[in-house]
Formats: sequence, C-alpha cells, structure tokens
Amino acid sequence: MVKAVLNQLDEEAIPHLFQNSDLENDRNKLLGDKVHAMAQKLKLLPYNKSNQFNSKRVLPISHKNIKPVHLLCPTTFTCPTATCNPCSLLQSTRDRDIPYTKLIIGTTTHNEVPVLTGKCPTCDTHYTADHERFLDPNDNITAKRLYINNAQYLKVGQNLWVDRSFSKAVVNGMFSFHASSQAYAQFWNDSFGITTNTITLRHVWQTFVQESIRTVAAASSYSLELLDNLPISDVAEKAFDILGQNGIMHAAIPHSCSECSHPYKASVDINPATPPVDDMDIDEGPPLSKVKMVVLDGIVMGPTVSSIIIIIYNHL
Repeated sequence: MVKAVLNQLDEEAIPHLFQNSDLENDRNKLLGDKVHAMAQKLKLLPYNKSNQFNSKRVLPISHKNIKPVHLLCPTTFTCPTATCNPCSLLQSTRDRDIPYTKLIIGTTTHNEVPVLTGKCPTCDTHYTADHERFLDPNDNITAKRLYINNAQYLKVGQNLWVDRSFSKAVVNGMFSFHASSQAYAQFWNDSFGITTNTITLRHVWQTFVQESIRTVAAASSYSLELLDNLPISDVAEKAFDILGQNGIMHAAIPHSCSECSHPYKASVDINPATPPVDDMDIDEGPPLSKVKMVVLDGIVMGPTVSSIIIIIYNHL
C-alpha cells in the first residue's frame, strides 16, 4: 500500500511527507512507519500495545460518508468587466432561498446540490456555473445571456445539472450510434438510472444542444450571446444563425481528411447538366419486384417497433 501511495504522488509532494534528513533513506519504510503510527493512534490495529488481540471489529471504509460536497458556483469570483476594476462577486440569493438540484457526474447522480449565483454590485451582471446574464450595453434594458464555453457543468432541466463528460457522451452517442433522444434516455435509465434518478428525452435534447453550441463556439473561438431565457428550440435556431454561416461551420471550413471524398471547396468547378430520367442506365430487377429507395434520417434504437409502423413502411 505504501508503494502504491508513493506512485500516486509527484516529486513535489513527496518532500512534504518527510524531513530533510530522511529524504536519503528508504522512503517505503519511512512512510510505512508513519502509516503504522497513525493506525495506532486511530486504534485501527488488530492488536494493542500489550500484544493482545482487539476483538472490536474494524468497519469497512464507507465511501458514502467520505464523499465530497458538490457546489454549483461560478467559475470566477471576480467580475472581469474592465470598468469593475475587478470587483468581487456577492451572493445574489439569501441563504434560505438557495435552490438545491440534482447533479449527474459521469454515471453517478448526486442529490441536494446547492446552486450558487454570483452578482457584481457594480455592473449588475449575474454569474452561474454555465452562463452569465447581463444587460445589453446598447440599451441597458434587454437581458442577454453569455454561454460559457469552458463551463464544467450544464443546466439541462429545471432540477437537473450534468457535467461535461455526461454531455459529451450524449453527443457521441447520437453521432456514433444515430440514437434518438428517447433511445438514449431509455439506455441511460436502464443502465445507470434508478426510480428517482431518471432522465427524460427533453433532458437529453437539452444536453445535446447545450454541448453542441459550446463545442462549435469554442472551435470557432467565439462566445455565443443570445437573449436570456429563450426556449431551447429558439436557442438552437439562433445558434445556427450565428455559428452556422449559411450552413458552413467555422471549424469545418479548412477541414479535409482521409474519410472525406474531396478537400473542401467553397464552390464547385463544373456544373454538369442534369441528364433526363429516360436516358438513365438502370439494371432491371426481378420481374415482380418494384424497388423504391427510402432515405432514413438516423436509426431509432428504442422499444420494439409497432407492427402498424412495419405495415405502413412495407407499403411505401
């Protein structure tokens, strides 16, 4: 165990465990003696000083009792506005009014996590863990929201926050497996959720939008600013108008790779004339077959498909 502890420590932390005169000696033995002495002080050894067996059973370590206390708070403690010089943030809500929420970190759900909001007393800007709320400097009336690209946690529901590992898993699942919001919600609930800690397809879609706009904005070196309290559908639409550039993302303009058929071009070199349908050379199939191509947008990975849907699809 002592060797495992030393392997986890860097060279800067090791000298703090020993005196200067002990650094040249065997570190494993020195640290082992320290751990043994600490176990004696805490009465964790099976034998006492008289070499008598301690019948009192040492209880196993409870990770529930030593788990950290999570707080959802702003990423800064001072207002970065130039005119504030900088000014320390104040808590915007009274202690009795602090909201408590659920927080998903990876696949673990934490309950009763306090959400703290900071307020600058000079410019009246409000800071939370995933965004900033400020008044438009053009009129000092319109409330706007700045989406923080490097936020560690995202609010995806009225009573639910998630970390970026969860949000990245949602995006990767939708792109890699073409999973729908409902399919991913059912997968997560069946795998990691319990009766009181389930998520809905709305949470998944909110997570997908929040993570996507921050990923694209960060790759484009842009900070997205929108009106405050927009519905999620309007957030996706406005974000595409600002970050999309007529359907072309900033980060994708110089992109080309081995998986792409051709390097990126702003415009095509040749516009070939569209041949008439009658001149198309199409191989004939079996006498009784009639083929019609249907393009599906993604693959729905969810509950068993109803037989009614299968009958309708067969008649296409």
